[in-house]
Amino acid sequence: MKDFFIKVKEFCSDNKKYVGVAAVLLCLIILLAVVTANGKKDKKENTEATEQTQVSVEDFQFETEYTDDKKDEITQLLQNYYTAYVSADLDTLANIAYPMTDNEKSYIGVVSQYYETVSDITVYSKAGLENGSYFVSVENNIKFYGVDTVAPTLDFFYIATDDNGQLYINNVYSNFNRTYAEEELDSGIVSLISKYTSDSDFANLQKSVQSKYDEAVNSDANLKEMLETTLTGAIKQWYTTVRVDNSTQTTEQSTEQTTEQSSEQQADDKAAADQSSQATDQNAQNTADQNAQNAQNTDQAAQNTTDQSAQNAQNTDQAAQNTADQNAQNTQNTDQAAQNTTDQSAQNAQNTDQTAQNTTDQAAQDTQPSEYAVQTTDVVNVRAIADPNGKLLGKLTEGVKLTAYGTYGEWTKISYSGSENGVGFIKTELLKTVE
Repeated sequence: MKDFFIKVKEFCSDNKKYVGVAAVLLCLIILLAVVTANGKKDKKENTEATEQTQVSVEDFQFETEYTDDKKDEITQLLQNYYTAYVSADLDTLANIAYPMTDNEKSYIGVVSQYYETVSDITVYSKAGLENGSYFVSVENNIKFYGVDTVAPTLDFFYIATDDNGQLYINNVYSNFNRTYAEEELDSGIVSLISKYTSDSDFANLQKSVQSKYDEAVNSDANLKEMLETTLTGAIKQWYTTVRVDNSTQTTEQSTEQTTEQSSEQQADDKAAADQSSQATDQNAQNTADQNAQNAQNTDQAAQNTTDQSAQNAQNTDQAAQNTADQNAQNTQNTDQAAQNTTDQSAQNAQNTDQTAQNTTDQAAQDTQPSEYAVQTTDVVNVRAIADPNGKLLGKLTEGVKLTAYGTYGEWTKISYSGSENGVGFIKTELLKTVE
């Protein structure tokens, strides 16, 4: 740029009789334009940076569409992650996804042995509140050993930028830690995750992947067995082992956790016992009704016999025939009563299996869901359905802000990214409504 102005000056000096004042003014205009442009650029960058830092979690809104910003870098990062995950390469994982607890490392060691490949990785990302942060959904296909059909899945990652300008996976917000809460979660980022998963484009993506997943599972019995029996059993065994190991290592901590879990388990057991008692009472009532019906049938048979005896006095031969017919009918009634008892027992068993779901459905009819903001008042469990025996999706710490969709009996439906359908249920008594 300096050489440019020197040449302009020389040109003006050599040709001043032709250009004169006009040439000087032109040089000044060029200089002014360059300075002004640089000033505007710096001002714009400073303004954008200021606006970025001043936006609060509550006011922040995600882009309406997924972005292509850093898409190639994010895709490469996640390809490296899945490659290392499948092979249980913990050293590589530690460099690109951190922090990672010992329990998560052991979890990866268990589940990865069933993974053959993770392919067809498609990235959907949106810029986060912090500079260089991204909320990322990843659609992929998992191939299990011994299973021909791949399982379509949808994962979530929170990606940030380190001090050297390199992207990395902030593993505090991995599916594992959001389920088991071994590392403390920032309530602000948790709220942003809730906002991200509440958007319609995420819901549409999730619905699409779920449809593909259901189709795959229903088409291949081996895949269904792998997901619902083999892999689930391995995870349950891992959890049991980890729970025992942790109890041995930290007795005091384990005691506190056991106390908390025991209280909750007692509450859950009481609820289950109440449901079981209700089902038992219903069974007893059904049995009583059936006995009453049988007694009525017996009384009717006795009355029929009396009437038949009167007829017998009039016509002995006819009475004998009638008695035989009546006996046959009585036998049929007895057989029918036995069949009715069997059918009733089968119905009772079905009623018992449906008790929890019926309770949830009835609670849903009793209330009208509405969207509003809530905040946790303690460490809470997030379950798949509004029932203490429902699948545990994860735990949330005190002070986490969530989007709620109404109450279902003693439960509140909330937005939760750790579930397959993007929602979960928390005891209403452990939440408070916030602005």
